Amino acid sequence: MSFNDDPSLWRPIARLGSLRTRDGAAGPTVTCSRDPHEDLLILKVRGRARMDDLTDAQERALDHGLVELLLWDVIESDLSGLSLDQLDELVTSVLTGPWAPRRWAIVTARGASMAATSVIETLASELGEGGRVMGFRELTAALEWLGVRESPTVPAPPPDELLRR
Repeated sequence: MSFNDDPSLWRPIARLGSLRTRDGAAGPTVTCSRDPHEDLLILKVRGRARMDDLTDAQERALDHGLVELLLWDVIESDLSGLSLDQLDELVTSVLTGPWAPRRWAIVTARGASMAATSVIETLASELGEGGRVMGFRELTAALEWLGVRESPTVPAPPPDELLRR
């Protein structure tokens, strides 16, 4: 299953893709969608992630309403620029308050972003929220952990008894 199958579900959060850093470089793109069949909010981050962009995206994602499940797709992102204090602040802001999801899955590639995800898991445990955050390298495994069923790509065939009539 891929959430890229229907691009109409994705919408930029307040034009984050058009933000520029002080040196004029393009900022990261953060898009957000709410799965229409599950109580799931999906944030997709591309480019080098900055704390301001992630915090802003998280706050603006509330426009989609409160959800039980949160999925961050950071496969095409670089989390290496976030400090330990920023990761701690991020964990606290995501997992505390009335908007906190029951589960938060982070899908990432190998490297610095995977290491940052491991730090996020550890910080959540120190906050007393161990088990609510998990990093994954595969979208399918993240969806399974969240309890989200994959949508079938083709309709199921009718039962044999209907075909006999």
